Order: sequence, then C-alpha cells, then structure tokens
Amino acid sequence: MKVEYKFDQYIMADFIAFTFRVANVGEGEEEEKYKALMRGSEVERWIEEVNENLSSDDLKELQVFFQKDSHIAISFIPYWHRRNAFSSIDALLDSIRTIEEKQLVEGIVNTSFVDDSVKQLPIEKRIQSLPIPEEEKWKLLYFVQHPNEVKERLCKLLKHIYEQYYADFESLLLTKIKEIVEHLNEQEYDQFIKEMASQYTNWDGNKKLVVMPSYSMSVGFISFDEEEVSLLVVGLDRFNLSQKMRGEKEVLELLKILTDERRFNMLRLLKQRAHYGYEIAQELGVSNSTVSHHLAILLNHGFVQSNRDENKVYYAIDQDEVKSVIKELEELFLK
Repeated sequence: MKVEYKFDQYIMADFIAFTFRVANVGEGEEEEKYKALMRGSEVERWIEEVNENLSSDDLKELQVFFQKDSHIAISFIPYWHRRNAFSSIDALLDSIRTIEEKQLVEGIVNTSFVDDSVKQLPIEKRIQSLPIPEEEKWKLLYFVQHPNEVKERLCKLLKHIYEQYYADFESLLLTKIKEIVEHLNEQEYDQFIKEMASQYTNWDGNKKLVVMPSYSMSVGFISFDEEEVSLLVVGLDRFNLSQKMRGEKEVLELLKILTDERRFNMLRLLKQRAHYGYEIAQELGVSNSTVSHHLAILLNHGFVQSNRDENKVYYAIDQDEVKSVIKELEELFLK
C-alpha cells in the first residue's frame, strides 16, 4: 500500500505539534539517540525561543490544553482530520466552534488514548481510570461539565498563538516541509513510515494510513487509530535519524527475515504472481495461522505488498525492497 504525504493539506497538524512542543519544553522523555540529534538543531532553537518569549499567562493557558499528561487538544486530531480542518487556521477554528457537545466531551475524556474497554465506562469513571495526575482529572471533570467554555478558550488560545508566534513562519515552514519530503528517498521513507505505523498503531497494511509530515515535531510523533484509518504526525528529523542509524545490525536483521525457510519459500511463490492467504497455505502446505504470522513480518518490513480485491486480500512481493537489501549488502562487502 502506497503511503501518501499531503503536506499542503496538513499544515495545521504542524501548528498543533508546534503548540504542543512549545508548551512542554524540557518535559520530553526522548531516548538518548534522539536527544543527540535534537540538541542545538534549528527546530529546537526555534521552539525554545518561542517558549522563552511566552508570557506566564500564555504558558499557563497552553498547559491547560497541551499539558503532556492530558494533552486535551491533541486528542482532537482525529476529529480535525475527519473535518478536513488542517488546511488553514480558519478551518481549524471553525471546526472547534461547530463541534457537537457529545463529540467534544468524547474528545476530552479520550485524551490519554485509552483502550476500548475503558471507553465503555461512564464519563466520570472513565476519567478516574486515566493514568494521569489527579489535578488533570479534576480539569477534565470541569471541562466535560462546561463544553462551551472549552470551545471558547481553545479557539482564543489557538488564534492567539497562531497570530503571535506561527503565522509569520507558516509559508516558510510549508516550503521547508515540501522540500524535505520531495527530496526524501520515497521507497525508504515509505518503508520507514510503514514500520512506525506497524509498531505504534493498529495499522495492518490494509486500512488507510494518513501521514502528516511535521517540521515542528522534530524527531517526535503522534499516532491515532480510527476504525478505517491510522493517523501519524511524524517529525521529519526522525527519518533523518533512522537513516543515520541504519547499518550492519539492521542489514543483518533484514537478512534473517529474508532467509527464514518459510518466508523464503513464500517470497519465491509470490514472485510468480499475487496470492491470497489461503492459496499460500495450500501451495506451501502450512497452516493459515503460520501464513498470517510470516506475512505480517514481511509486510511490516516492506518485502510484501497487499491489495484488497472484493473480499480477498492478495499479497505480492515488493521487488524494490528486496533489491534495496541486496544493495546494502553490496555497500557493506563489495564497495
């Protein structure tokens, strides 16, 4: 499945990422490998400078909606995506003003990305079950009882932060994102995104995957799962880091995946033509569960592509990805 990056339609996803990061400078828990890349980068200097220039009132209000534990506003990303509200600040604010009270409350109480079992609980019990500080729970309880206040305050905050700190840079940031995305190795970036989606969302290679590239997110990311789509807001520096870290160890892991006897035979079969799961099981004389297990691994690493035709999912080898591993081997041993 090809991944699409409609950066020109999702610039406000970068603005939301920017606002979240400005509100939480110094609060991240990034791994050491990410900290090294972030330290002193252009993105980080900009985020830190904006944070330092915030008034105490602005910072306080930002942390009402973007505090790292409850991050209320972040939870509305799926709603904004459904409303096509990421194209402009006006569209974003209009979607907040017109959101139905029930949707607003659901967004507030699902703020910590709770699982489906918790979502079935009554509102107050759902909030109490969230793994967040008690003061954040009290804030959520207050907001679900005053939804109109949430709309008014969030609109006012986003409009102010946008006009004061982001608007002057918007066209430049859009240009930066466009330039970076267009110069990325499309095949490698597709694989990188698919691996992230498989690791951090419920994306299985079949449902829609929407990627919102973000300059402001740096090496971070935000992920959501909807019934028919998985969403990823991905910092573009994360891809750069993954490229720097790719080396002998990763090539060895990919070789192990390719040379497993069952996966090897599966790829040879799929080289002939696309097959659906039951066909593969019959051809190779293995169980459906075995086929599913090995297909998931091959899909996650981009060696196989899937395509749904009516009620069947067909799988085919991605020859370009296999060639990329062979190229890695050449660079390691023959050049």
